[in-house]
Amino acid sequence: MIIDSYNDKKRSEREDSLTYAYLTAAWQRAQKMPSLKQVLEQQRPKEQQLAKTPEQMLAFAMRTQARLEGREE
Repeated sequence: MIIDSYNDKKRSEREDSLTYAYLTAAWQRAQKMPSLKQVLEQQRPKEQQLAKTPEQMLAFAMRTQARLEGREE
């Protein structure tokens, strides 16, 4: 929960920075700009597909545990 909150805050900060940059460029009368929505969409991380079968979920859990224990596979 804390990590999700932190990630949401960082994403929001990135979007704010991009918004400021976008508006600054617009105010300087840039000739052609992509839409702000398009710029923000490009910066958002793509959602990872979650494992769908029990075997895939088990394999993911085992890889995660191995990483936490410092013995990456």
